[in-house]
Amino acid sequence: MQSINAILQSFNPTEDKYISREFQKYGYDLSEELGDFKHKALYIKLAKTVPRPILERARNFVKGAGKVRSKPRLFMWKLAQLHQEWKKRGVDSQGERSVPPDLRRLHIFIFGNVVGIGFRSWVLALARRERLLGWVRNTREGTVEIVFEGEREKLRKVLSFCKRGPITARVSHIEIEWGDYTGEFSRFEVRSDD
Repeated sequence: MQSINAILQSFNPTEDKYISREFQKYGYDLSEELGDFKHKALYIKLAKTVPRPILERARNFVKGAGKVRSKPRLFMWKLAQLHQEWKKRGVDSQGERSVPPDLRRLHIFIFGNVVGIGFRSWVLALARRERLLGWVRNTREGTVEIVFEGEREKLRKVLSFCKRGPITARVSHIEIEWGDYTGEFSRFEVRSDD
């Protein structure tokens, strides 16, 4: 999601007549991606009124769904589901707070004897149990890299588990970085080694 400052900096008055074009372009691109040009005005309105992280999560959900009968219907179903979820967490329909304050991003590198012992599968099960989003992978340097997104308390909980690892691991140390929630993930997955 772009800040207003970023939009203003990229605004070119010779090419862009109105600042709202960013929303129009997003809505148009969304209608094109979903194959629903008939309702492009609806997608433009959604781009203007619904917080962008909610739209991006619904969009990523449809992308990850594979072959479906109706992408627009799946998108609208997921959008309604996410909207209800975020409404419970304090995000209003005007998008004044695009991300609930308790949602965060946690990026972890785990060092030690952690590759080739089922660490990624262990993290996948842990993330699914705690309903976190993101990914895990082995690196060429022999570490495990993890990106979690979700509620702050759940992230703290999985961080304490990751410091120990599964019974087969020997964790020597970890590096962590906290960040802002992006909403870019629709599930937690194991990625191939980098």
